[in-house]
Amino acid sequence: MIGSKKITNLGDLKGKIVGVTGAGGIAEFATVEGLARKGFVRDRDYKILYGAGNSPARAQALDAGRIQAAPFSFMERLDLEQRGFSVLFDIGTVMPKFPFVVLLTSRRKAETAPDEIVSFLRTLKRSMDVIRTDKDRSSQRS
Repeated sequence: MIGSKKITNLGDLKGKIVGVTGAGGIAEFATVEGLARKGFVRDRDYKILYGAGNSPARAQALDAGRIQAAPFSFMERLDLEQRGFSVLFDIGTVMPKFPFVVLLTSRRKAETAPDEIVSFLRTLKRSMDVIRTDKDRSSQRS
């Protein structure tokens, strides 16, 4: 979660506006849940502005003062930090089991290749099981 240049700590965010891409998306979920875990209550402690745009648009909105905080990826965070924006908290640290990877497929693919999809999901599950249970094996590079 990145704050504008005037927001130097999480307490400064009280009563301010947090921008997210849209309603019901991952950015909104991560923002609301992350702030809740930091003790903030939506609509009491802060307001959500939907439609704040993609990452460059949210960064511009932060700079212009239209929003006072927004979620960004790790790489975007590095750039924004160098430009003087403050890091309020790392969502991955606040929510360590947050599903940062989302898989999507088209309806057409699901209808025309269900066996492929099942095979892929089984392979993914086996990979995740190895990562969880065999740290040495999962850290080896091929």
